[in-house]
Amino acid sequence: MKQKIAHKLQGIGKKQLIAITTALAVVLILIVLRFASPQRSVATYCKVYRQESAILATTRGDMYSAAVFSHHSDNPKDFLVAFSNLDAVAPNSIEPDVRTLQNLFQTINKDPTKGFNASLGAVGADLSVKNWTVSNCGE
Repeated sequence: MKQKIAHKLQGIGKKQLIAITTALAVVLILIVLRFASPQRSVATYCKVYRQESAILATTRGDMYSAAVFSHHSDNPKDFLVAFSNLDAVAPNSIEPDVRTLQNLFQTINKDPTKGFNASLGAVGADLSVKNWTVSNCGE
């Protein structure tokens, strides 16, 4: 068996071997990317939402909030992390609003004095994400 394989490999030219190796590498990369990257789906979003909600339940303070979460925090980074994780899995129908909230808390995290003005531009997204989450995750 080994001799047959060795004999067939000897008959393959250098260009053919490079082409086969490249094709196998591309297939392997596609498989890894498919299974390594988070899937954008309602089920995955709801799972991540519940995880982030549980994490936010352990935070303290009441300075910052988002309509979709029942807990508040004195640290905008708590919400930045939560919305970043949600944005990675949010279905296309809600992802732009989740990204808006991620950007809002990124702005506030960098410069809290911009919080009020930045928040005004995210009110619609805040309500949209809350309504979508309630409708799709039952929360």
